[in-house]
Amino acid sequence: MSITLSAGASTLTALMLRDHAADHAQTPPPPGTAPTPTPRPDHVVTAIPRDCERAVVIAYQDLRTLGTDPTSAFHACANLYRIHHPESSTQEATHLVSIWIEHHLIRAASTPTPGCDCP
Repeated sequence: MSITLSAGASTLTALMLRDHAADHAQTPPPPGTAPTPTPRPDHVVTAIPRDCERAVVIAYQDLRTLGTDPTSAFHACANLYRIHHPESSTQEATHLVSIWIEHHLIRAASTPTPGCDCP
């Protein structure tokens, strides 16, 4: 499956490919056991001012930690954004989610990001 976005698309694609390779290099947990989540670096998400942006970043981190593939985690987060903002288009949701994931999780940047006007 391919996601076509403007800004950040190549980085997101590279992240998905890297994560996909890493997922297949790891030994899966024994059947009937859930993977142990890695503690989330809370300092990354506590500085995010928007509720919807923070929710998206936390959801993506947690889904990936629990073993969800990058594409499914990304789509789940785009849907989560649209729950917060039903007026937004799918294209707008995927665009903002890709920017936020790249900004907060790949670059680990703390500068403001584009997005909605909600608190």
